[in-house]
Formats: sequence, C-alpha cells, structure tokens
Amino acid sequence: MPFLLTRKCDKTEINTEAYAGVDQFGGEACPEVIIWLVQTGKLSEERIDQSVRRLLRDKFSLGLFDHPYLDVEAAERIVGQPEFRKVGELAQRILPFCA
Repeated sequence: MPFLLTRKCDKTEINTEAYAGVDQFGGEACPEVIIWLVQTGKLSEERIDQSVRRLLRDKFSLGLFDHPYLDVEAAERIVGQPEFRKVGELAQRILPFCA
C-alpha cells in the first residue's frame, strides 16, 4: 500500500523518506526537489518507478480507471464539501503516525 506524507520541501528529509517507503508526498509545492534528487543521483529512478507501480496498482484495484470521465455536476456538489475537507485534513495529521 502506498504511503503518503505531507512535509515541507527539505531535500535530505524527502530523500530519506522516499527510501523509507513514502510513495507520494502530498501537499508538495516543490517538485523540483524530487527532480534534483534524481538528477544528482541521490534518488534512483528505480525507486521512483517502484512508487509509481505501487500507486498505479492501487488506483487500478480501486477502479479509478474504469470510468475515467468526470460527472461535472456531481463533482461540483461533492468536491470541497466542508465535512470532507475536515476529515481529510484530520487524516493527514493522524494517519502518518498510524503507519
């Protein structure tokens, strides 16, 4: 199962976390850190590929590619609802400690 971590953009921390098993860095506003780590050889492309395989495997198993077209009206009603955002933000704070 992929592991998601929300963290600031620190090269050393991101590299350590990637090799510790983090597959996706949520809330990242600095993808250039991952690019730099790969370009400098500190983070291998094989490790990136491993994360991509795990993330895509789980998305396929959840059926996220079965119906790829968005129902715009439903999305407008559902996405960004305050109660969903509240639960999501709570999960980001709690779940990393449960993993």
